[in-house]
Amino acid sequence: DYVLIDGGITSQLVSKLFPLKESKSREYTFVLAGMLWDQNGTKLVIDALKTNPELKVRVKFCGKGIDVPEIEAAAKTDSRIEYLGMLTQDELFKVYEDADVLLNLRIEEEEDFHFPGKFLECLAMGKLVLSTPIAHVERDYGQYVKVLHDITGEGLATVMEEIAQTPKSELLEKGKAARAFMLENRTW
Repeated sequence: DYVLIDGGITSQLVSKLFPLKESKSREYTFVLAGMLWDQNGTKLVIDALKTNPELKVRVKFCGKGIDVPEIEAAAKTDSRIEYLGMLTQDELFKVYEDADVLLNLRIEEEEDFHFPGKFLECLAMGKLVLSTPIAHVERDYGQYVKVLHDITGEGLATVMEEIAQTPKSELLEKGKAARAFMLENRTW
């Protein structure tokens, strides 16, 4: 038996939310923010870009962690990768505002009960969230996110390509629905 109590978003976070608008850039921008290490998908993203050198996207990494040297090295050889460093919350939210997709990639053990609070923050941003199927993400939030089931570089590259072929207006609508859900149900 168990009781499942999700976290929520704070009033401080809500007060910093930005107006939602469709990105005018032709390029699709993906953002991975947080602790930059393999368990949070850094190497998976780099591998996905290596797998598909023709993929027309930009990936911005924000944060710090043991994979920073690998990200910086990848950025030197792949113009689609940008490392922005450790940002303040205001700086990070500006990056989120300009993004099309926020990445919530958790490479977990087969049976893991962790649930990242960062996922709830991403949903509140009003952007499409691409997530691995950790914990109850798919069951409880599946209608608001794109779930990555093939957690390989090739699998991620395929999903990123699908997203890059989707009209940005559709991504925005999914993001708006996620934000509305969070504001209605996860501010307690």
